[in-house]
Amino acid sequence: MGSQDVLLYTISLLVRPDEYRKLKRRLSAVARTNVKGSTYLEAFLAKLPTPETAQKASDDLERIHLGEVRQAIRVAIVTYSVLTVYDGLLGIARGDSRAQGAAAATGVLSAYRVVLQATSSVRTKVTLPEARKFRNKYRRTTRLLRSPLFPPMAAGLASSVFLTCIRDGKRRSAVALYTFTVAVDLAFNALRLEGAIHVPDWLGAWAVFPFALSELLYTFLYNVDCAPPLFNRFVQGFSSKYIIDRPDNYPFSKPWPSPMEVLDGLKEISLQKYPPFNSSILYPDSYALPDRFQTIGPIVSQAHPGLKHLSCALLHPFEESCMQNFVSFAANQFVTLSKYIVPFYAATAIFKLDSFQKRPSESWKKLAESMIRSNVFLTMSTATAWAGLCFSQNFLPNKVAPMYRVKIIGFIAGLWAAVDSSGGRLKYVPAARSAFEAYWKVLKKTGRVRPLKHGEIIVFALSLSAIVVSFNRQPRSVHFSIFRKALCYASGRNYDDVYTDEPDDVDEASGEISTSPTTKDM
Repeated sequence: MGSQDVLLYTISLLVRPDEYRKLKRRLSAVARTNVKGSTYLEAFLAKLPTPETAQKASDDLERIHLGEVRQAIRVAIVTYSVLTVYDGLLGIARGDSRAQGAAAATGVLSAYRVVLQATSSVRTKVTLPEARKFRNKYRRTTRLLRSPLFPPMAAGLASSVFLTCIRDGKRRSAVALYTFTVAVDLAFNALRLEGAIHVPDWLGAWAVFPFALSELLYTFLYNVDCAPPLFNRFVQGFSSKYIIDRPDNYPFSKPWPSPMEVLDGLKEISLQKYPPFNSSILYPDSYALPDRFQTIGPIVSQAHPGLKHLSCALLHPFEESCMQNFVSFAANQFVTLSKYIVPFYAATAIFKLDSFQKRPSESWKKLAESMIRSNVFLTMSTATAWAGLCFSQNFLPNKVAPMYRVKIIGFIAGLWAAVDSSGGRLKYVPAARSAFEAYWKVLKKTGRVRPLKHGEIIVFALSLSAIVVSFNRQPRSVHFSIFRKALCYASGRNYDDVYTDEPDDVDEASGEISTSPTTKDM
Protein backbone atom coordinates (compact mmCIF):
# COMPACT_ATOMS: atom_id res chain seq x y z
CA MET A 1 0.00 0.00 0.00
CA GLY A 2 1.53 3.31 -1.11
CA SER A 3 1.33 6.77 0.39
CA GLN A 4 -1.51 7.66 -2.00
CA ASP A 5 -3.56 4.73 -0.70
CA VAL A 6 -2.90 5.77 2.91
CA LEU A 7 -4.05 9.30 2.10
CA LEU A 8 -7.12 7.97 0.32
CA TYR A 9 -8.27 5.77 3.19
CA THR A 10 -7.47 8.46 5.75
CA ILE A 11 -9.77 10.87 3.91
CA SER A 12 -12.46 8.19 3.78
CA LEU A 13 -12.21 7.68 7.52
CA LEU A 14 -12.47 11.38 8.35
CA VAL A 15 -15.16 12.62 5.96
CA ARG A 16 -17.97 11.17 3.88
CA PRO A 17 -17.65 11.21 0.07
CA ASP A 18 -20.24 13.99 -0.28
CA GLU A 19 -18.45 16.08 2.36
CA TYR A 20 -15.12 15.54 0.59
CA ARG A 21 -16.65 16.57 -2.75
CA LYS A 22 -18.02 19.81 -1.26
CA LEU A 23 -14.76 20.58 0.55
CA LYS A 24 -12.63 20.08 -2.54
CA ARG A 25 -15.02 22.19 -4.64
CA ARG A 26 -14.73 25.07 -2.18
CA LEU A 27 -10.95 24.83 -1.99
CA SER A 28 -10.78 24.82 -5.79
CA ALA A 29 -12.89 27.99 -5.88
CA VAL A 30 -10.48 29.63 -3.45
CA ALA A 31 -7.49 28.55 -5.56
CA ARG A 32 -9.00 30.24 -8.64
CA THR A 33 -9.25 33.62 -6.92
CA ASN A 34 -5.52 34.31 -7.43
CA VAL A 35 -5.02 35.17 -3.78
CA LYS A 36 -1.64 34.80 -2.14
CA GLY A 37 -0.73 31.14 -1.89
CA SER A 38 -3.27 30.00 -4.50
CA THR A 39 -0.50 28.38 -6.55
CA TYR A 40 0.49 26.17 -3.64
CA LEU A 41 -3.16 25.36 -3.00
CA GLU A 42 -3.65 24.28 -6.62
CA ALA A 43 -0.60 22.03 -6.41
CA PHE A 44 -1.91 20.54 -3.16
CA LEU A 45 -5.36 19.90 -4.64
CA ALA A 46 -3.81 18.25 -7.67
CA LYS A 47 -2.21 15.64 -5.41
CA LEU A 48 -5.49 14.81 -3.66
CA PRO A 49 -7.60 11.92 -4.96
CA THR A 50 -10.68 12.68 -7.00
CA PRO A 51 -14.13 12.49 -5.37
CA GLU A 52 -14.89 9.42 -7.48
CA THR A 53 -11.82 7.64 -6.13
CA ALA A 54 -12.75 8.63 -2.60
CA GLN A 55 -16.27 7.26 -3.17
CA LYS A 56 -14.85 3.92 -4.26
CA ALA A 57 -12.55 3.73 -1.25
CA SER A 58 -15.45 4.59 1.02
CA ASP A 59 -17.52 1.80 -0.50
CA ASP A 60 -14.68 -0.63 0.12
CA LEU A 61 -14.54 0.38 3.78
CA GLU A 62 -18.28 0.20 4.40
CA ARG A 63 -17.97 -3.47 5.27
CA ILE A 64 -16.18 -2.46 8.50
CA HIS A 65 -18.92 -0.01 9.50
CA LEU A 66 -17.08 3.02 8.23
CA GLY A 67 -19.71 5.38 9.62
CA GLU A 68 -19.10 4.18 13.16
CA VAL A 69 -15.33 4.48 12.77
CA ARG A 70 -15.63 7.96 11.29
CA GLN A 71 -17.88 9.17 14.10
CA ALA A 72 -15.57 7.66 16.72
CA ILE A 73 -12.61 9.55 15.29
CA ARG A 74 -14.60 12.77 15.30
CA VAL A 75 -15.68 12.25 18.90
CA ALA A 76 -12.07 11.67 19.92
CA ILE A 77 -10.89 14.82 18.14
CA VAL A 78 -13.67 17.00 19.54
CA THR A 79 -13.26 15.67 23.10
CA TYR A 80 -9.51 16.14 23.04
CA SER A 81 -9.90 19.69 21.67
CA VAL A 82 -12.47 20.65 24.31
CA LEU A 83 -10.32 19.27 27.12
CA THR A 84 -7.29 21.11 25.71
CA VAL A 85 -9.17 24.43 25.72
CA TYR A 86 -10.52 23.75 29.23
CA ASP A 87 -7.09 22.93 30.62
CA GLY A 88 -5.65 25.96 28.83
CA LEU A 89 -8.18 28.27 30.49
CA LEU A 90 -7.29 26.80 33.89
CA GLY A 91 -3.57 26.91 33.16
CA ILE A 92 -3.20 23.15 33.58
CA ALA A 93 -0.92 20.90 31.55
CA ARG A 94 -2.43 17.41 31.52
CA GLY A 95 -1.70 15.81 28.16
CA ASP A 96 -2.20 12.25 29.40
CA SER A 97 -5.54 13.02 31.02
CA ARG A 98 -6.80 14.65 27.84
CA ALA A 99 -5.93 11.56 25.83
CA GLN A 100 -7.60 9.36 28.44
CA GLY A 101 -10.74 11.51 28.39
CA ALA A 102 -10.91 11.36 24.60
CA ALA A 103 -10.43 7.58 24.65
CA ALA A 104 -13.14 7.16 27.30
CA ALA A 105 -15.66 9.34 25.45
CA THR A 106 -14.98 7.57 22.17
CA GLY A 107 -15.21 4.10 23.68
CA VAL A 108 -18.37 4.80 25.67
CA LEU A 109 -20.22 6.41 22.78
CA SER A 110 -19.19 3.87 20.15
CA ALA A 111 -19.87 0.87 22.38
CA TYR A 112 -23.21 2.30 23.48
CA ARG A 113 -24.37 2.74 19.88
CA VAL A 114 -23.30 -0.75 18.83
CA VAL A 115 -24.70 -2.55 21.87
CA LEU A 116 -27.94 -0.54 21.80
CA GLN A 117 -28.53 -1.41 18.16
CA ALA A 118 -27.78 -5.07 18.82
CA THR A 119 -30.03 -5.36 21.88
CA SER A 120 -32.82 -3.43 20.15
CA SER A 121 -32.60 -5.91 17.26
CA VAL A 122 -32.81 -8.82 19.70
CA ARG A 123 -35.82 -7.23 21.41
CA THR A 124 -37.55 -6.83 18.05
CA LYS A 125 -36.87 -10.41 16.96
CA VAL A 126 -38.22 -11.82 20.22
CA THR A 127 -41.63 -10.32 19.40
CA LEU A 128 -41.80 -11.96 15.95
CA PRO A 129 -44.13 -14.96 15.38
CA GLU A 130 -41.12 -17.13 14.57
CA ALA A 131 -39.91 -16.71 18.16
CA ARG A 132 -43.09 -18.11 19.72
CA LYS A 133 -41.36 -21.35 20.69
CA PHE A 134 -38.57 -19.43 22.41
CA ARG A 135 -41.07 -17.22 24.28
CA ASN A 136 -42.99 -20.24 25.57
CA LYS A 137 -39.85 -22.04 26.70
CA TYR A 138 -38.05 -19.07 28.33
CA ARG A 139 -40.78 -16.89 29.76
CA ARG A 140 -38.64 -14.98 32.28
CA THR A 141 -35.92 -14.29 29.74
CA THR A 142 -38.58 -13.16 27.29
CA ARG A 143 -40.01 -10.68 29.78
CA LEU A 144 -36.53 -9.29 30.28
CA LEU A 145 -35.76 -9.02 26.58
CA ARG A 146 -39.12 -7.43 25.72
CA SER A 147 -38.77 -4.76 28.40
CA PRO A 148 -38.19 -1.26 26.96
CA LEU A 149 -35.51 -0.80 29.62
CA PHE A 150 -33.44 -3.75 28.40
CA PRO A 151 -31.62 -2.11 25.44
CA PRO A 152 -30.50 1.09 27.23
CA MET A 153 -29.61 -0.77 30.43
CA ALA A 154 -27.56 -3.40 28.61
CA ALA A 155 -25.86 -0.75 26.49
CA GLY A 156 -25.09 1.37 29.55
CA LEU A 157 -23.56 -1.53 31.45
CA ALA A 158 -21.47 -2.65 28.48
CA SER A 159 -20.19 0.77 27.42
CA SER A 160 -19.41 2.01 30.93
CA VAL A 161 -16.38 -0.28 31.01
CA PHE A 162 -14.59 2.25 28.80
CA LEU A 163 -14.76 4.79 31.61
CA THR A 164 -11.75 2.94 33.03
CA CYS A 165 -9.69 4.61 30.28
CA ILE A 166 -9.56 7.50 32.73
CA ARG A 167 -6.91 6.29 35.14
CA ASP A 168 -7.49 8.96 37.78
CA GLY A 169 -10.14 7.67 40.19
CA LYS A 170 -11.17 11.19 41.25
CA ARG A 171 -11.84 12.22 37.68
CA ARG A 172 -13.83 9.04 37.07
CA SER A 173 -15.89 9.79 40.17
CA ALA A 174 -16.46 13.35 38.96
CA VAL A 175 -17.72 12.09 35.60
CA ALA A 176 -19.99 9.55 37.32
CA LEU A 177 -21.35 12.21 39.69
CA TYR A 178 -22.07 14.61 36.84
CA THR A 179 -23.84 11.88 34.88
CA PHE A 180 -25.86 10.90 37.95
CA THR A 181 -27.09 14.45 38.58
CA VAL A 182 -28.03 14.83 34.91
CA ALA A 183 -29.96 11.55 35.11
CA VAL A 184 -31.87 12.74 38.19
CA ASP A 185 -32.63 16.05 36.49
CA LEU A 186 -33.94 14.44 33.30
CA ALA A 187 -35.94 11.81 35.19
CA PHE A 188 -37.63 14.55 37.22
CA ASN A 189 -38.40 16.53 34.07
CA ALA A 190 -39.81 13.46 32.32
CA LEU A 191 -42.07 12.61 35.26
CA ARG A 192 -43.21 16.22 35.44
CA LEU A 193 -44.06 16.30 31.73
CA GLU A 194 -46.00 13.04 32.05
CA GLY A 195 -48.02 14.47 34.94
CA ALA A 196 -46.67 12.07 37.54
CA ILE A 197 -45.22 15.00 39.52
CA HIS A 198 -47.08 18.27 39.91
CA VAL A 199 -44.92 21.35 40.53
CA PRO A 200 -46.28 24.91 40.68
CA ASP A 201 -45.24 27.11 37.77
CA TRP A 202 -43.56 29.62 40.07
CA LEU A 203 -41.33 26.94 41.58
CA GLY A 204 -38.45 26.81 39.11
CA ALA A 205 -34.87 25.62 39.20
CA TRP A 206 -34.01 28.33 41.72
CA ALA A 207 -35.78 26.29 44.43
CA VAL A 208 -32.86 23.87 44.64
CA PHE A 209 -30.43 26.62 45.61
CA PRO A 210 -31.56 27.05 49.25
CA PHE A 211 -30.86 23.36 49.85
CA ALA A 212 -27.57 23.59 47.98
CA LEU A 213 -26.36 26.64 49.90
CA SER A 214 -27.44 25.03 53.17
CA GLU A 215 -25.12 22.08 52.54
CA LEU A 216 -22.32 24.16 51.03
CA LEU A 217 -22.23 26.58 53.96
CA TYR A 218 -22.23 23.76 56.49
CA THR A 219 -19.45 21.94 54.64
CA PHE A 220 -17.47 25.16 54.24
CA LEU A 221 -17.50 25.79 57.98
CA TYR A 222 -17.01 22.29 59.37
CA ASN A 223 -15.28 20.36 56.55
CA VAL A 224 -13.62 22.99 54.41
CA ASP A 225 -11.45 20.39 52.67
CA CYS A 226 -14.63 18.81 51.25
CA ALA A 227 -16.15 22.08 50.01
CA PRO A 228 -15.79 23.07 46.33
CA PRO A 229 -12.66 25.21 45.79
CA LEU A 230 -14.61 27.76 43.77
CA PHE A 231 -17.09 28.26 46.61
CA ASN A 232 -14.22 28.60 49.10
CA ARG A 233 -12.51 31.26 46.99
CA PHE A 234 -15.72 33.21 46.49
CA VAL A 235 -16.64 33.31 50.17
CA GLN A 236 -13.14 34.22 51.32
CA GLY A 237 -12.61 36.75 48.53
CA PHE A 238 -15.90 38.63 48.99
CA SER A 239 -16.29 38.77 52.76
CA SER A 240 -13.99 41.58 53.84
CA LYS A 241 -16.48 42.94 56.37
CA TYR A 242 -16.66 39.60 58.20
CA ILE A 243 -13.17 38.19 57.63
CA ILE A 244 -11.16 41.09 59.00
CA ASP A 245 -7.84 41.96 57.38
CA ARG A 246 -4.87 43.17 59.39
CA PRO A 247 -5.41 46.86 60.33
CA ASP A 248 -2.89 49.33 58.92
CA ASN A 249 -1.80 50.41 62.39
CA TYR A 250 -1.33 46.87 63.68
CA PRO A 251 2.37 45.92 64.10
CA PHE A 252 3.65 43.46 61.51
CA SER A 253 5.83 41.89 64.16
CA LYS A 254 2.71 40.48 65.84
CA PRO A 255 0.71 37.57 64.35
CA TRP A 256 -2.69 38.11 62.73
CA PRO A 257 -5.09 35.25 61.96
CA SER A 258 -5.46 34.18 58.35
CA PRO A 259 -8.91 33.73 56.76
CA MET A 260 -8.74 29.99 57.38
CA GLU A 261 -7.84 30.58 61.04
CA VAL A 262 -10.81 32.92 61.36
CA LEU A 263 -13.07 30.19 59.97
CA ASP A 264 -11.53 27.64 62.32
CA GLY A 265 -12.19 30.02 65.20
CA LEU A 266 -15.81 30.42 64.14
CA LYS A 267 -16.13 26.64 63.91
CA GLU A 268 -14.68 26.25 67.42
CA ILE A 269 -17.07 28.89 68.77
CA SER A 270 -20.06 26.89 67.48
CA LEU A 271 -18.63 23.65 68.86
CA GLN A 272 -18.35 25.35 72.26
CA LYS A 273 -22.01 26.43 71.92
CA TYR A 274 -21.41 30.12 71.39
CA PRO A 275 -19.79 31.36 74.60
CA PRO A 276 -20.40 34.99 75.63
CA PHE A 277 -17.87 37.72 74.99
CA ASN A 278 -16.10 39.40 77.88
CA SER A 279 -14.14 42.41 76.73
CA SER A 280 -10.48 42.45 77.67
CA ILE A 281 -10.66 46.21 77.29
CA LEU A 282 -13.13 46.50 80.19
CA TYR A 283 -11.72 43.61 82.21
CA PRO A 284 -8.02 43.33 81.35
CA ASP A 285 -7.11 41.41 84.52
CA SER A 286 -10.19 39.29 85.18
CA TYR A 287 -10.75 37.78 81.74
CA ALA A 288 -8.36 35.63 79.74
CA LEU A 289 -9.22 34.11 76.38
CA PRO A 290 -9.27 30.28 76.55
CA ASP A 291 -6.35 28.50 74.91
CA ARG A 292 -8.53 27.09 72.13
CA PHE A 293 -9.28 30.66 71.00
CA GLN A 294 -5.75 32.07 71.20
CA THR A 295 -5.41 32.08 67.40
CA ILE A 296 -8.21 34.63 67.02
CA GLY A 297 -7.00 36.60 70.06
CA PRO A 298 -5.56 39.52 68.03
CA ILE A 299 -9.05 40.21 66.62
CA VAL A 300 -11.31 39.70 69.63
CA SER A 301 -8.95 41.53 71.97
CA GLN A 302 -9.70 44.74 70.06
CA ALA A 303 -13.45 44.12 69.80
CA HIS A 304 -15.99 46.74 70.83
CA PRO A 305 -16.83 46.39 74.56
CA GLY A 306 -20.55 46.55 73.80
CA LEU A 307 -20.58 43.22 71.97
CA LYS A 308 -22.18 40.32 73.84
CA HIS A 309 -21.23 37.27 71.78
CA LEU A 310 -17.78 35.93 70.95
CA SER A 311 -18.81 35.21 67.36
CA CYS A 312 -19.81 38.85 66.90
CA ALA A 313 -16.48 39.95 68.36
CA LEU A 314 -14.75 37.79 65.74
CA LEU A 315 -16.87 38.71 62.71
CA HIS A 316 -17.34 42.46 63.24
CA PRO A 317 -15.07 43.54 66.12
CA PHE A 318 -15.13 47.25 65.31
CA GLU A 319 -18.91 47.55 64.82
CA GLU A 320 -21.22 47.11 67.79
CA SER A 321 -24.44 46.65 65.79
CA CYS A 322 -24.93 43.43 63.84
CA MET A 323 -27.56 45.13 61.68
CA GLN A 324 -25.33 48.10 60.87
CA ASN A 325 -22.52 45.78 59.81
CA PHE A 326 -24.97 43.79 57.68
CA VAL A 327 -26.19 46.91 55.86
CA SER A 328 -22.66 48.21 55.36
CA PHE A 329 -21.48 44.86 54.02
CA ALA A 330 -24.43 44.59 51.60
CA ALA A 331 -23.80 48.09 50.22
CA ASN A 332 -20.08 47.46 49.69
CA GLN A 333 -20.70 44.00 48.29
CA PHE A 334 -23.17 45.33 45.71
CA VAL A 335 -20.61 47.80 44.38
CA THR A 336 -17.80 45.23 44.40
CA LEU A 337 -19.77 42.56 42.55
CA SER A 338 -20.93 45.08 39.97
CA LYS A 339 -17.35 45.28 38.72
CA TYR A 340 -17.59 41.63 37.73
CA ILE A 341 -21.25 41.21 36.83
CA VAL A 342 -21.50 44.14 34.40
CA PRO A 343 -18.58 43.01 32.18
CA PHE A 344 -19.84 39.43 32.27
CA TYR A 345 -23.33 40.33 31.08
CA ALA A 346 -21.90 42.74 28.53
CA ALA A 347 -19.82 39.90 27.10
CA THR A 348 -22.79 37.53 26.93
CA ALA A 349 -24.82 40.22 25.13
CA ILE A 350 -22.58 39.72 22.10
CA PHE A 351 -24.39 36.45 21.44
CA LYS A 352 -27.73 38.26 21.33
CA LEU A 353 -26.92 41.00 18.82
CA ASP A 354 -29.94 40.13 16.68
CA SER A 355 -32.39 40.84 19.51
CA PHE A 356 -30.59 44.13 20.29
CA GLN A 357 -30.94 45.19 16.65
CA LYS A 358 -34.61 44.21 16.38
CA ARG A 359 -35.76 45.33 19.85
CA PRO A 360 -33.05 47.60 21.29
CA SER A 361 -35.01 49.24 24.11
CA GLU A 362 -36.54 45.99 25.31
CA SER A 363 -33.21 44.18 25.11
CA TRP A 364 -31.31 46.85 27.04
CA LYS A 365 -34.00 46.91 29.70
CA LYS A 366 -33.88 43.13 30.05
CA LEU A 367 -30.08 43.19 30.26
CA ALA A 368 -30.13 45.86 32.98
CA GLU A 369 -32.74 43.93 34.97
CA SER A 370 -30.67 40.75 34.73
CA MET A 371 -27.58 42.57 36.00
CA ILE A 372 -29.43 44.04 38.97
CA ARG A 373 -31.20 40.79 39.84
CA SER A 374 -27.98 38.76 39.76
CA ASN A 375 -26.18 41.35 41.84
CA VAL A 376 -28.95 41.51 44.42
CA PHE A 377 -29.06 37.72 44.63
CA LEU A 378 -25.31 37.29 45.16
CA THR A 379 -25.03 40.26 47.51
CA MET A 380 -27.96 39.43 49.75
CA SER A 381 -27.35 35.68 49.89
CA THR A 382 -23.75 36.26 50.99
CA ALA A 383 -24.70 38.99 53.46
CA THR A 384 -27.56 36.96 54.91
CA ALA A 385 -25.36 33.91 55.39
CA TRP A 386 -22.76 35.86 57.38
CA ALA A 387 -25.21 38.00 59.33
CA GLY A 388 -27.35 34.96 60.15
CA LEU A 389 -24.56 33.62 62.37
CA CYS A 390 -24.96 36.74 64.52
CA PHE A 391 -28.72 37.12 64.37
CA SER A 392 -29.35 33.48 65.28
CA GLN A 393 -27.95 34.10 68.76
CA ASN A 394 -30.62 36.71 69.38
CA PHE A 395 -33.40 34.20 68.71
CA LEU A 396 -31.98 30.82 69.69
CA PRO A 397 -30.43 29.79 73.00
CA ASN A 398 -26.73 29.02 72.74
CA LYS A 399 -27.18 25.30 73.30
CA VAL A 400 -29.99 24.83 70.75
CA ALA A 401 -28.71 23.36 67.47
CA PRO A 402 -25.28 25.00 67.72
CA MET A 403 -24.10 23.34 64.49
CA TYR A 404 -27.31 22.54 62.64
CA ARG A 405 -28.38 26.18 62.72
CA VAL A 406 -25.72 26.83 60.06
CA LYS A 407 -27.79 24.75 57.63
CA ILE A 408 -30.92 26.71 58.52
CA ILE A 409 -29.07 29.97 57.97
CA GLY A 410 -27.77 28.73 54.61
CA PHE A 411 -31.29 27.72 53.54
CA ILE A 412 -32.70 31.14 54.44
CA ALA A 413 -29.85 32.88 52.63
CA GLY A 414 -30.46 30.72 49.57
CA LEU A 415 -34.04 31.92 49.27
CA TRP A 416 -32.67 35.10 47.67
CA ALA A 417 -32.34 32.99 44.52
CA ALA A 418 -36.05 33.70 43.91
CA VAL A 419 -35.04 37.26 43.00
CA ASP A 420 -32.93 35.96 40.12
CA SER A 421 -35.07 33.07 38.91
CA SER A 422 -34.54 33.65 35.17
CA GLY A 423 -31.94 31.37 33.66
CA GLY A 424 -32.13 29.33 36.83
CA ARG A 425 -31.09 26.02 35.37
CA LEU A 426 -27.69 27.27 34.23
CA LYS A 427 -27.07 28.94 37.58
CA TYR A 428 -28.53 26.70 40.25
CA VAL A 429 -28.29 23.13 38.96
CA PRO A 430 -24.45 23.27 39.04
CA ALA A 431 -24.69 24.56 42.62
CA ALA A 432 -26.87 21.60 43.57
CA ARG A 433 -24.38 19.27 41.90
CA SER A 434 -21.51 20.82 43.89
CA ALA A 435 -23.49 20.51 47.13
CA PHE A 436 -24.21 16.84 46.49
CA GLU A 437 -20.52 16.21 45.76
CA ALA A 438 -19.51 18.02 48.95
CA TYR A 439 -22.01 15.99 50.98
CA TRP A 440 -20.70 12.74 49.53
CA LYS A 441 -17.12 13.72 50.40
CA VAL A 442 -18.18 14.45 53.97
CA LEU A 443 -19.86 11.04 54.22
CA LYS A 444 -16.69 9.33 53.03
CA LYS A 445 -14.50 11.44 55.32
CA THR A 446 -16.57 10.67 58.40
CA GLY A 447 -16.81 6.96 57.54
CA ARG A 448 -20.60 6.92 57.24
CA VAL A 449 -20.33 5.31 53.82
CA ARG A 450 -17.82 2.87 52.42
CA PRO A 451 -16.92 3.39 48.76
CA LEU A 452 -17.70 0.37 46.60
CA LYS A 453 -14.89 -0.87 44.39
CA HIS A 454 -15.55 0.40 40.86
CA GLY A 455 -18.73 1.94 42.21
CA GLU A 456 -18.33 4.94 39.90
CA ILE A 457 -18.58 2.58 36.90
CA ILE A 458 -21.88 1.17 38.20
CA VAL A 459 -23.26 4.65 38.92
CA PHE A 460 -22.21 5.83 35.47
CA ALA A 461 -23.82 2.84 33.77
CA LEU A 462 -27.15 3.21 35.56
CA SER A 463 -27.16 6.99 35.09
CA LEU A 464 -26.42 6.71 31.37
CA SER A 465 -29.28 4.25 30.98
CA ALA A 466 -31.66 6.51 32.91
CA ILE A 467 -30.72 9.47 30.72
CA VAL A 468 -31.56 7.59 27.51
CA VAL A 469 -34.79 6.19 28.94
CA SER A 470 -35.95 9.64 30.05
CA PHE A 471 -35.04 11.10 26.68
CA ASN A 472 -36.86 8.37 24.75
CA ARG A 473 -40.01 8.82 26.85
CA GLN A 474 -39.98 12.62 26.88
CA PRO A 475 -37.57 14.38 24.48
CA ARG A 476 -38.55 17.71 26.07
CA SER A 477 -36.95 16.58 29.33
CA VAL A 478 -33.64 17.58 27.70
CA HIS A 479 -33.60 21.35 27.62
CA PHE A 480 -31.17 22.26 24.87
CA SER A 481 -31.24 21.30 21.22
CA ILE A 482 -27.56 20.39 21.00
CA PHE A 483 -27.95 17.87 23.85
CA ARG A 484 -31.02 16.32 22.23
CA LYS A 485 -29.06 15.88 19.01
CA ALA A 486 -26.20 14.25 20.91
CA LEU A 487 -28.59 11.83 22.63
CA CYS A 488 -30.23 11.04 19.29
CA TYR A 489 -26.85 10.07 17.96
CA ALA A 490 -25.96 8.07 21.08
CA SER A 491 -29.25 6.21 20.67
CA GLY A 492 -28.23 5.00 17.22
CA ARG A 493 -30.15 7.61 15.24
CA ASN A 494 -29.00 10.53 13.13
CA TYR A 495 -27.65 13.73 14.63
CA ASP A 496 -31.05 15.47 14.54
CA ASP A 497 -33.32 17.20 17.00
CA VAL A 498 -36.40 15.04 17.49
CA TYR A 499 -38.31 17.91 19.07
CA THR A 500 -38.69 21.00 16.92
CA ASP A 501 -41.23 23.07 18.89
CA GLU A 502 -38.59 24.17 21.39
CA PRO A 503 -39.10 27.97 21.19
CA ASP A 504 -42.68 27.59 22.38
CA ASP A 505 -41.90 25.27 25.25
CA VAL A 506 -38.32 25.60 26.40
CA ASP A 507 -36.49 28.82 27.02
CA GLU A 508 -32.89 28.16 25.94
CA ALA A 509 -31.67 30.86 28.28
CA SER A 510 -33.43 29.62 31.35
CA GLY A 511 -33.95 25.96 30.54
CA GLU A 512 -37.41 26.05 32.12
CA ILE A 513 -40.10 23.73 30.77
CA SER A 514 -43.65 24.70 30.05
CA THR A 515 -46.06 21.86 30.73
CA SER A 516 -48.97 23.55 29.00
CA PRO A 517 -50.14 21.87 25.77
CA THR A 518 -48.87 23.27 22.49
CA THR A 519 -50.71 23.53 19.19
CA LYS A 520 -48.98 20.37 18.10
CA ASP A 521 -50.20 18.51 21.16
CA MET A 522 -53.73 19.72 20.69
